[in-house]
Amino acid sequence: MKLISSLFSTIALLWLAVECALAQQTIYNVPSADVLESGTVYLETDHYFRPWKTESGRSGNFFVRGVVGAGYNVELGMNAGPFDYLRRSNPFIDFAAKWKPFFVEFGDEKETGALGIYVGNHAGVGLRKDVEGDFRDFLYGAASLKLPVLQTRLGVGPYFATRQVFDDHSRGGVLATFEQPIPRIDGLLFATDWFSGRGGLATVGFIYSKDPFTFYLGHGLANTGRKDDLVTFEVGFTLK
Repeated sequence: MKLISSLFSTIALLWLAVECALAQQTIYNVPSADVLESGTVYLETDHYFRPWKTESGRSGNFFVRGVVGAGYNVELGMNAGPFDYLRRSNPFIDFAAKWKPFFVEFGDEKETGALGIYVGNHAGVGLRKDVEGDFRDFLYGAASLKLPVLQTRLGVGPYFATRQVFDDHSRGGVLATFEQPIPRIDGLLFATDWFSGRGGLATVGFIYSKDPFTFYLGHGLANTGRKDDLVTFEVGFTLK
């Protein structure tokens, strides 16, 4: 109970500090190498659908998330969800933090590449019925590389997740990201992210940004087979 009380106190203080900020920036599901500038707020809603029939049945749920740049290459935020479209919801509320301790650019001004390291943590508690009071935690670290000329960005690193994160047992694994700008279409990326292990997905699709909005559309290929695939649609909004 002390742990839960402490967690709620932390969440409440963060909420008061950042006002409207609700988690970290992601590609689709995997945290990205991006860290917001100080004072910038990013809000997002994520929707996951499986409207076709499979052995796992139909599925539909959504999350709300947000993040604020705290300065010193740090961003802080909160997540809430999943909220189920089809069944009774058992949501969590999570505190999230990401830090980029190392970042260096190389190449000339027109063909800049970059190398960086980022680390982060999500810690949360269940709010209702089956998950009420359950604690979960997700810890990760990754290296990112942006290639000059092509501007391709790659990320890879380890993670550790407690049981409630993937509705599985506590485990370690690997996360990976891939982003490729589409030539001659400003703001459009081909993107992929992946979590290893049961409950993880390789989500493939496109991301389009036009200030202040960002739109994400992808198909999640489940590690457990096509019966657990999900269509992903997300909308983000940036406040500077």
